[in-house]
Amino acid sequence: MLLKIFKSNHPYVIFLIPLLGIILWIPSLLSLTVHTQQAPLSDATFIYHWIYNFIAPYPKLSVGLALLLLILQSYFLIRLNFKYIFIETKTYLPSVMFVLFASILIPYQQMHPIILGNFFLLFAIDKVFVIDKETNQIKRYFEGGFLLGISALFYPHFYVYILLIWLSLIILRNSTWREWIAPLIGFVTPMVLLFAILFLFNQHQFLITNLQDILIINTTKQVFNFWSIVPLAVITLVLLIAMLWSLLYVGVKKISTRKYFNLFFWFLALTMAAFFLHPSIGFEAVSIAAIPISILFSIFFTESRRNWMLELLFTLTLLSVFAIIWLH
Repeated sequence: MLLKIFKSNHPYVIFLIPLLGIILWIPSLLSLTVHTQQAPLSDATFIYHWIYNFIAPYPKLSVGLALLLLILQSYFLIRLNFKYIFIETKTYLPSVMFVLFASILIPYQQMHPIILGNFFLLFAIDKVFVIDKETNQIKRYFEGGFLLGISALFYPHFYVYILLIWLSLIILRNSTWREWIAPLIGFVTPMVLLFAILFLFNQHQFLITNLQDILIINTTKQVFNFWSIVPLAVITLVLLIAMLWSLLYVGVKKISTRKYFNLFFWFLALTMAAFFLHPSIGFEAVSIAAIPISILFSIFFTESRRNWMLELLFTLTLLSVFAIIWLH
């Protein structure tokens, strides 16, 4: 019953998404000071800290703005799905799944740099997830890299997703060497501009030191307690089922659907690899992984015809996310 409601393309789902977000963020909305102090912000750039200093005295504002940005990102994900047709069935479910998984970590239920960076990552995806040939593809890939570079001004580890842009060049279309260079040039451009501005004020050394401190810091990768193990195991099991089923499903679908599925699969694999192999990337990566996971889950929940099993798995997923949040 719950899945039938959320995977519908009826307009009322648009209004259920903010309600779901508010329910998931209740612990932060009721215990604002505690959770704000717990948020790990050692990986934030000085630009983010400069912005955050304005809202730090107002924890309600920090949580409220973060929730608003999260919901707006979920709507933008719907727009991307309708534009590129990642999922052939018209549905708002990717937005629902994104809000679920991006809200799973209470310490990050505030204005964290990853939330700001995710916005620009989604805009970069909008630029580079293009299959059709255009007359000026190089411009699109430069813009995608530039938007990714802006996201790195808040959270430097977004540099990893230059690989995602290059993967899109491999999977989605036949590319030229200029299209490989364009996103890299676009990515470094915001940093060069910032460096030039700070150099004029003799503050450039501060930028270098700030980035060095962030990129070499070892992040503690444990934010889940013992009681979260079972719901995490349930979510992992459902994800594996969804992946295995989707691998069979996409094989009979049109070429563009298969290409986008492969791209989101590698998007998730890249994020997981960055989390496990990069000492400076912590559980904030869940907020990024929520993008490909929401698409992969939605393919499974919308395209499979085993209704009773889907309802059960969706309900278990929903309950598991609530359990992780409330048992934190």
